[in-house]
Amino acid sequence: MKNNIVLTIGGFDAEGRKGLSADRSCLLSLGFKPINVVSGIFLEGGKVAAIQATTVERQLKASADFRKIRGIKTGLLATRENVEAVATFFEDHKTTLHNLVVDACLDGDDESPLLSTTAISLFKMRLLPLATLAVAYLSEAERLAGTPVGNIDQMKEAAEAIRIYGPKTVLIKADRLVDGEMVDILYDGAEHQFLFTKTAPRGEPREKRDAFSSAVAAYLTKGYRVKEAIEAAKELLFAARLVGQAEPA
Repeated sequence: MKNNIVLTIGGFDAEGRKGLSADRSCLLSLGFKPINVVSGIFLEGGKVAAIQATTVERQLKASADFRKIRGIKTGLLATRENVEAVATFFEDHKTTLHNLVVDACLDGDDESPLLSTTAISLFKMRLLPLATLAVAYLSEAERLAGTPVGNIDQMKEAAEAIRIYGPKTVLIKADRLVDGEMVDILYDGAEHQFLFTKTAPRGEPREKRDAFSSAVAAYLTKGYRVKEAIEAAKELLFAARLVGQAEPA
């Protein structure tokens, strides 16, 4: 595949289980060349050490010829300054920006906050409008929409509220049973689509979030529609879990 580059922005995990390590493993398994920009470092106890925004900017400028990047996925951004730096860079290149998956990494695996309130406001106003797909888990959907998300109707309402900020599509992703179902909701401004998933242990979807979002970005670059890309990414990770792999490899 010509120019098969996917750029990912996120956190470095020394254990290799999440963040850019998961992005890289997943993209390589799908035949893509990953380029990584580090925005933070995951520490013990769920804490994050943020990379300075000027360093993030320099990494973005040095990453590659932007015209050769086929897809992009953002994950952990860590600070308001990093959100601003990434959004500004993407705005400056929006004529060549395609297949951007914005994973709203607002909370950690234990739902502890990873972005401040002011950073989230900037995230909504500057980054979401550029997204082909915005992905948010239940607690994050609550913070983005400003409404409770405890049942399927509330998931639908949250998806509608988030889409007002401008992403082409919104995926509210369940990491626990909602109304007795393990169901995600995809909203494109016209209809809500229910994407049922095979039951997974509580918390597992968040643990695999980076690989999932990277896979979606990769499938979008292959010409999949958003729903097809999501379903393909789910199947990829489910197959990996069946054979005992932490991530696709």
